[in-house]
Amino acid sequence: MKALKFIADYIEELVAAPLMVVMSCMVVIQVACRFVFHVPTPWAEELLRYCFIWSIMMGSAAGVKRGSHIGVTMMVDKLSGKTRLLVMTFAYCVIIVASGMFCYASMDVVMLQYNLGQILPALGIPFYTSTLALPVGFLFIIIRTVQLTIKIWREGRVPKDSPLLEA
Repeated sequence: MKALKFIADYIEELVAAPLMVVMSCMVVIQVACRFVFHVPTPWAEELLRYCFIWSIMMGSAAGVKRGSHIGVTMMVDKLSGKTRLLVMTFAYCVIIVASGMFCYASMDVVMLQYNLGQILPALGIPFYTSTLALPVGFLFIIIRTVQLTIKIWREGRVPKDSPLLEA
């Protein structure tokens, strides 16, 4: 049960961190192959792009969870009590709605690519698997933002160190 809780709490990092390691290794391999051994690696660029897209989207969700995205808090810092709670709830709702719209739109793109049957030429995997990072990432952003909203309402206040208030 502890393992499931750990995975649920850190799923974004568990996906993004290994992808960052793979990307770092692939850059070194690609540079060595190209400039030292003079051997082209067409698959490396596709793999890098694939890992990059997934790590960005999962990292964005982790950023929401940790409150590491930049925010302008000058006005919110001057508010207190219920007003601060309502303003932050509104901000979280905007994030949820915008992410929902992006999730929905990106699912259309994934379905189009799935139906077209495009394959990444060097890796030989379906193209939609890389684009699938968009709706998955936005879904995680929605989940983490809903969690933040529930948390501030349970506590009845927005702490000064609340995610999205740190800049």
